[in-house]
Amino acid sequence: MRIEDYPRPHADSGIGFYYFPDSDHFGRADLDRWVPRLEALGASWLVMQTPPSRPIPDSFLQRLMVADIEPVVMISPARFGPMEAGVLRDTIRSMVDSGAHYMVLFDRPNDRPGWAPHEWNKPALVERFVDFLVPALELAAGEGAIPVLPPLEPLGAYWDTAFLEAMLSSLGRRGLGSVLESAAVGMRNFANNRPLDWGKGGREAWPRATPYAKQPDGQDHRGFCMFEWYQSIIRQETGRTLPLIGCANGPQASQMTGGRFDPATHASRTAEMVRMMIAGDLPSTVFNHAFWLLAAERHQPCYYESWYDADGTARLPAVEALEELSKEARPARAGLDSAVQAVPLPTSHRMAPRGPQRATGGRQAATRRSHSPAPEGNGRKVIDHYLLLPLFEWGVARWHLSIVQQYVEAFLPTCGFSVDEAKQARKVTIIGNEQGVSQSDAQALTAAGCQVQRIAGKDGRETRLLLQELARNKQLTYQD
Repeated sequence: MRIEDYPRPHADSGIGFYYFPDSDHFGRADLDRWVPRLEALGASWLVMQTPPSRPIPDSFLQRLMVADIEPVVMISPARFGPMEAGVLRDTIRSMVDSGAHYMVLFDRPNDRPGWAPHEWNKPALVERFVDFLVPALELAAGEGAIPVLPPLEPLGAYWDTAFLEAMLSSLGRRGLGSVLESAAVGMRNFANNRPLDWGKGGREAWPRATPYAKQPDGQDHRGFCMFEWYQSIIRQETGRTLPLIGCANGPQASQMTGGRFDPATHASRTAEMVRMMIAGDLPSTVFNHAFWLLAAERHQPCYYESWYDADGTARLPAVEALEELSKEARPARAGLDSAVQAVPLPTSHRMAPRGPQRATGGRQAATRRSHSPAPEGNGRKVIDHYLLLPLFEWGVARWHLSIVQQYVEAFLPTCGFSVDEAKQARKVTIIGNEQGVSQSDAQALTAAGCQVQRIAGKDGRETRLLLQELARNKQLTYQD
């Protein structure tokens, strides 16, 4: 896959955040609290963690994507070891069906905390980790996700560049080349209280840099320019360039001068990183930054590094600095598509664009696109077949756009979100359950003389399969 073919959010700023340091904040109240704050910060990426057995809820992922925020999901067990295939498959499948793309598999395997002491001390640490990693990578790729190699700890007990090199080498020896062709690499590039140009030029500019050794007159990779060092290793081991996905980045409070946190310095360095990103000073392979840390509960050890309290109250001046900063999409690159363009639909058919649906006024926008209502009864029908998609209070669910692609290509219906417009059709196909299009709306369509069918499985995956089967068999409805 070419770099420009990887999915990115519409109007991508590259600004992202690491969400909470837990997997307990995925409810409706959390969405209502955090989506407006993320939008005010100009964020278009959000990194979230979850265990292998617990998918992030569909409603949470889709609300983020309506706001043009790309979810990055970090899946890691409490201790390093093999992840149970069936459980992991169900978790990834659920989130892919919701429209998520990037699945980070494991987190910081080059540091001690995630390993049982007796496992850490055994020989061949990297090879043993790759034993766990390979099945997870293959499974994620098989479910249509973009597998992301785990981010490494720059100050970990096992030198991160050495670990990365050994991990990629092992994957290559095991024949994972085809999986890596459509994969990405996670990254934790904290500035570590060094100038933002520290290590610029990578290994080629600083050839004397070696693991575990300090160079009194040189620089190494442990700064903001880490991405140049990582990409050099990736090219060496794979023969290609891969996207770098920020998983936790920025000026870290714990790394400030002398161990003392200076909020003003934290804010100014954050703003400068964003300016560099938006100005195009960073390589296009650096997809995003995920500033550490959006929010935390007061009892959590990293609370003092969080930008917000758990209730949404701003704690650090970086919030105001970023809100006031002029933000825009990163420079356009040939071949990059918006998220909705990645789900191609025939241009001759009406489909609401994703962009205008950022606000909760999406239903009003859809109503403005509607024609005048058709008369009740068997009035003249000006549309042959209408595909009616759900429109929620918070906007359009990107997942629904993705699952109808084959059906639309097979039957070329008029597509839209308006019941009034659908009344003008001879046949109406409703997608999804009554949470999206109510039974009373379906009855109103029948009363208007439409032939109505609803395609809704017991879950999202079954709905997708039903649509695919109808398209494959050229069977427009169940009754045909």
